[in-house]
Amino acid sequence: MTIKHTYLGMTAAAGLALLAGALLGGPSPSSALERPRTIELTLANAPKVAHVDIKHRSKAAGRLCAAGPVCLGDSFIATNVPLLDANTKRRVGRADALETVFGRQGEYWTITARLADGTLQVYGQRRHPERVSVLPVVGGTGIYANTRGTMSFADIGETGRARLTFNLAP
Repeated sequence: MTIKHTYLGMTAAAGLALLAGALLGGPSPSSALERPRTIELTLANAPKVAHVDIKHRSKAAGRLCAAGPVCLGDSFIATNVPLLDANTKRRVGRADALETVFGRQGEYWTITARLADGTLQVYGQRRHPERVSVLPVVGGTGIYANTRGTMSFADIGETGRARLTFNLAP
């Protein structure tokens, strides 16, 4: 009989602790956005880009990076890149980006868009030869806290500029 009462008491105590934690913890976090939102920006030319060159050697001929000037593992870092409103062409923020090459087929990108009302954080894969890449928005700060959605990244010609379209869910 004592075993049954002990298990029953432990179960009741655990249940009460779980209920108290749920009530005291408040509602689960949600986005600060109240409705879906689309933001269209132009990523201007980066004033400076740092290239971290891995300098791989080709096994075949002992040559540096047989694939060309950019090799697997090379990284590019750009900071304070102007973000312009796609319609008005006015500066609305800045972006920081890290690109890591994983081969001829693409790169991994981490982008932080710093806007007046918060930041948006993007992480994903750009594949080649696709002209438009869709990367996930993995979060943000300010009014974008806990935001999710996607960011479409499209190069604008050979200018080093790109069109960023954020489709955000609340």
